[in-house]
Amino acid sequence: MEGILQQFHEARIGRVAWVQKKSRARDKLRTGSSTIRNAVLRLFGDALYRRTYEPLTRPLLS
Repeated sequence: MEGILQQFHEARIGRVAWVQKKSRARDKLRTGSSTIRNAVLRLFGDALYRRTYEPLTRPLLS
């Protein structure tokens, strides 16, 4: 049981760091020029969202 908890803990730390990195990148886009932000999101918003959050749908432990 201890081994599984350690694996979960390590996987969770990596996932949290990854989410924080993606959130900072998203915030940079959000605080930038509204013209650029709107164009980027209109053209690439769905793909960016899927690429960013799809990894969170995978199980932490296999």
